[in-house]
Amino acid sequence: METNTAEFNLEEALNTVLMQGIPLGKEKRISIERDWPVEVSHMYIYGDNIRLQQVLADYLACALQFTQPAEGHIVLQVIPKKENIGSGMQIAHLEFKIVHPALGVPEALIQEMFQHNPGVSREGLGLYISQKLVKTMSGALQYLREANISSFIILIEFPVAQLSSKWSKPSPSKF
Repeated sequence: METNTAEFNLEEALNTVLMQGIPLGKEKRISIERDWPVEVSHMYIYGDNIRLQQVLADYLACALQFTQPAEGHIVLQVIPKKENIGSGMQIAHLEFKIVHPALGVPEALIQEMFQHNPGVSREGLGLYISQKLVKTMSGALQYLREANISSFIILIEFPVAQLSSKWSKPSPSKF
């Protein structure tokens, strides 16, 4: 699996992911919310925009599939941390979380996400491929279950291309 590196705006990529989840969210009557600081809207990074969107959209779709309307909403959260690594160079350490209510994804599917088996389900194969894409982008993936919520947690670092000095309006918080 190859990745294509290009400069892109992080918030535009995230909004594309959210837009991909809207039809299933509406069908299931589950709201999808965003949670990230305003600096994300001005963050330009180098990386594989398409692969990042593919991974996040796949995990969002999985969370939607295993969430019932009465259980609550789903949140796409981004926690950015920048690190200076030299003269004028920065790395963005990005933590993406897709948080959904209840028990979430069945344990068997989570196992398929991390271990490819001959009899893997279609959903498990998609999750496995996305997990491999995260690794290809030098990232890490976790699935965390807590009392009332479950989360896909994706950790990836990208070189920062620029931080725009233009301040635009933040986009709406619900899709």
